[in-house]
Amino acid sequence: AVSAAGHEPAAVTVTVGTAPVDTEIILASMGTLAGVVTTSATGEPVARATIAIADRTGQVVATTVTDAAGHWQIGGLGDDTLTVIVTAAGCDPVAETVHLADGEITTVLRTAAELTGVITDGTTGAGTPVGHSQVALLNDAGEMAASTLTDEVGRYLFANLTPGDYTVVANGYAPVAATIDVAAGRVANHEFVLGARGQA
Repeated sequence: AVSAAGHEPAAVTVTVGTAPVDTEIILASMGTLAGVVTTSATGEPVARATIAIADRTGQVVATTVTDAAGHWQIGGLGDDTLTVIVTAAGCDPVAETVHLADGEITTVLRTAAELTGVITDGTTGAGTPVGHSQVALLNDAGEMAASTLTDEVGRYLFANLTPGDYTVVANGYAPVAATIDVAAGRVANHEFVLGARGQA
């Protein structure tokens, strides 16, 4: 059994007789895979993204995180065909099959958008937050995409949205609706002021 730094270990069976036996053992070099992670919205590097490397069987053989410039590097890889799984907060995960011969790869993460805001009661001066108000989110086809309730301070949040146009309908007194363009990687904020009961 033979092992050396930077190479895959190898073992062969040798039959020993009365004469010396010459045995040739070829060690396969272990490779290094590197890459950079950026966002689809701005092209900026993604720091602290988690990189997991899986072999042909799906077993994770190595992990690391990107640096401040979005770069990562993992050495000691023996399998030529690997799967790179990239995850980061606020982004959709990405998995792609690569080869050690590819050298450095670029992974572009699609940033998920968020839509948030506060609902207040317009019948008072500065507006009183309306808690537990139902907020519905409709996509550009008019279909219900999500629904939530405001918290105690009147705030609502829709996370991990696909970029596009959405119509937000806020209920509490008379319902109020608004169409909002949500761009990739953007945190859109829209404040609703509800009228008195029976008023728009």
